[in-house]
Amino acid sequence: MMQVKRAFTLCVCLVLLLTMGGGIFLSAFVVRADAAQIDITTSSVRDDLASMEKDKLSYLSSQENIFISMAQYYENEDTLRTYVFFNYIGSFDTDLTISVSTAEMDENFNITDKAETYKLAFVNNDSTWVKYEVLGLPNLDKVTRRYKLEGIFSSSGVILNIDEVFIFHGITNETIEVFHQEVETITITEKDVQFFCYGEESKWNDFFGVDGTLGHNKKYTDAWYIFFNTDKPMDSLKEIEITYFPYDYQVEFLGLCNMSYEITEERIQEHESEENQLFDWVVDYGEQEIITVTPGTTKVSASDNWWAGYKTTYQEIDNIVDLRKYEAVNEDGNPFVFTEQAKKYTWAVNFLNTEKASEWGSVSMMGNPVTTVKIDGTGVRNTAILRIKYEINGVVKNAYAIDIPTDDFTGNVAQVDIENQDWWQKLMSVLMLVLLVALLGPFLTPLLSVLIKVVWFAVKTALSAVVWAFGFPFRLLGRLFRTK
Repeated sequence: MMQVKRAFTLCVCLVLLLTMGGGIFLSAFVVRADAAQIDITTSSVRDDLASMEKDKLSYLSSQENIFISMAQYYENEDTLRTYVFFNYIGSFDTDLTISVSTAEMDENFNITDKAETYKLAFVNNDSTWVKYEVLGLPNLDKVTRRYKLEGIFSSSGVILNIDEVFIFHGITNETIEVFHQEVETITITEKDVQFFCYGEESKWNDFFGVDGTLGHNKKYTDAWYIFFNTDKPMDSLKEIEITYFPYDYQVEFLGLCNMSYEITEERIQEHESEENQLFDWVVDYGEQEIITVTPGTTKVSASDNWWAGYKTTYQEIDNIVDLRKYEAVNEDGNPFVFTEQAKKYTWAVNFLNTEKASEWGSVSMMGNPVTTVKIDGTGVRNTAILRIKYEINGVVKNAYAIDIPTDDFTGNVAQVDIENQDWWQKLMSVLMLVLLVALLGPFLTPLLSVLIKVVWFAVKTALSAVVWAFGFPFRLLGRLFRTK
């Protein structure tokens, strides 16, 4: 009986193990299958159409040419390729062209289409289904791309008459959206990405005439802003969607480093190409970030452990700034001053705040110690505006942005807040007083000697009077007792 129970228990365990093992295997297989992505540069036309849910037999014909769809895909997340799919009963090696308009909506929300002809390059086919690449499109570097297809031609005439609109939005394969009808758009005509480094500069370097440098063992905040203009007027900005790719860096320099120094991707590549590098730079590239900013305020901080002890200061900054209403007068000590930016741009948006830490060190060069500064911080690349929700004449519009991602950014030193500035002025006043006394010491010594003697004589006289007055009653009582 015991053997039967043991056998039964063993069988149950084996079944459970096999079931769990099979489940794990199938689960792993499904995850890998779901994670697989179609590389549209080499994939078959039928697989592509299936991924777009266009795998329908109604498109397959041996009698007529039928337009099916259009798609865009980033090859190695770098080169954007454009493809058209159609049923074609002609010769695949025939030179084909396509008529496309890439016109955009103007400031009056109108589109005036003007078609241009672009070459088609054969990729592959499945029976009469074909896949061609469109060559030479002019707007591939933009965030939002509009195409109105009018027809496909061969040297002998029209193959297909097309009247369809495709609008692609996004800068990575994972985030591309496609629309088959007109959407509201807004063009970014001018744009600049800047950070404002908030925190205490090195007062020691400032004392010796080198201002705006990173101090020893301090934490700063780089407040990232995007300044821009648009082709359409906006009374107010309700919401904005921004994309960027962050990267964290750890760099080291000889000497001093300014708070506004930019560690751009171009600067990193220059450092990597330099021969006989004294320091190794460490860079960690992050994935694409997409954030939505709405009106309000954000608190940023900076930390300092200089003479006064460890101290953290905070500052409230606006998320969205209408530079047309911006007051250049800095009455409240706000360190984020946009006087120069307001001369060129209409809007400023704080889309990111990152920590920057500094640490001083030293290396030996030719037997002499040389000061170095180590910096841990963050940079951004491929920054672009994706969408803007705004109000004009009481009407709220939600528009997709036509913008070009940028890798460049510039740095600024945020103005020192008034509280810390007053503290520094008080400290400097004390130091100046000590210095003045030290300089006038030889002339003040005789006068101080006489003054000290007079004060000491007065003190001795006063003490003697107090002692005499305190002992008078006791002396009087002693005389009375002796008389008795």
